[in-house]
Amino acid sequence: MKLSLNWLLDHIELNQLSSNPTKISELLTILGLEVESLYNPAIALKEFLIAQVLEVKNHPNADRLKICKVDLGNKKYDVVCGASNVIENQKVVFAPIGSTIPSTGMVLKKKEIRGVMGEGMLCSEKELGVGDDYSGILELPKEAPIG
Repeated sequence: MKLSLNWLLDHIELNQLSSNPTKISELLTILGLEVESLYNPAIALKEFLIAQVLEVKNHPNADRLKICKVDLGNKKYDVVCGASNVIENQKVVFAPIGSTIPSTGMVLKKKEIRGVMGEGMLCSEKELGVGDDYSGILELPKEAPIG
């Protein structure tokens, strides 16, 4: 069973241990509750950036794909995207080349997709390992800072 640290802290008063998951794990083990592993999703997501979608065009060689130009503040990238919910001016999670997709362990490589070079990936909740929704890319609040 997976439990989040926040959920645990809502149900058990741990005072000064609340900021130390390793110590909490040791305490739970002493109490007879086996902790198999600790997972910090922030570590898996450190390579990902917030991007703003500047432009969305239909892919010339594929009916269900789009070519998106995204802005990271210091650089713009072209991304081939299959998500139906991608729109201009949207804030999204961008996976740069070389990042590891948490849900699959796949290392992202620069790749030509149906004749168009993809320079990264726009991610869904499921791909990021933060939820189960894979029906489209994760939409972030408009006030999310790019970069």
